[in-house]
Amino acid sequence: MIEIVNIRNNKCDVYCGHGSPLGNKFFNGIESERDFAIYLFKEWFYLQEKIGFSNEIKNQLNEIKILSKKGIVKLGCYCKPKRCHCEVIKEYIENNMT
Repeated sequence: MIEIVNIRNNKCDVYCGHGSPLGNKFFNGIESERDFAIYLFKEWFYLQEKIGFSNEIKNQLNEIKILSKKGIVKLGCYCKPKRCHCEVIKEYIENNMT
């Protein structure tokens, strides 16, 4: 099971915020652009899948997959409780990584 947490208030197992391979490169902190930034991240993410994930992304996705098989894995970002690009990552792993 995957849970998304705000790292200001919680410990995370895998950091997925800015600077990580799975960080959202499209969100600049402007609240009115959050939904569009998540949309752009999703488009970018699935394009990466199509052309072949980089080793860094593959490694981070595999880490999340392995931890989720052991129990709850917490993906950390600064967005929660607001909408977060980690929702895209969570959806992908739950639907595609068996």
